[in-house]
Amino acid sequence: MINAEGAEGWERAAEVKLRPLRLGCYRVYEGAAYKILYKLSGRFPTAVKVLKGALKKAEDAKGGDSTATAQAWIMRGAFDSIVDVHGKRGATQ
Repeated sequence: MINAEGAEGWERAAEVKLRPLRLGCYRVYEGAAYKILYKLSGRFPTAVKVLKGALKKAEDAKGGDSTATAQAWIMRGAFDSIVDVHGKRGATQ
């Protein structure tokens, strides 16, 4: 019983310790999205729509301690979809 409680305590401590990293990951994606939107300045409407939609969805995300993780995955999905579309388009041209 003591070992189980100790393990649970260590697990929770690790979770708390990693929380800033999760938020940092989201902030990197968020900053990159805003920079890309600025540089696109009206070009590539699909990419702009995807990034703006992801930023809105991430902003609206709720989930307590897991919010930053959810936000990071939302942004990662947006970037992956843009790269996938661009890669396919580039391969056909």
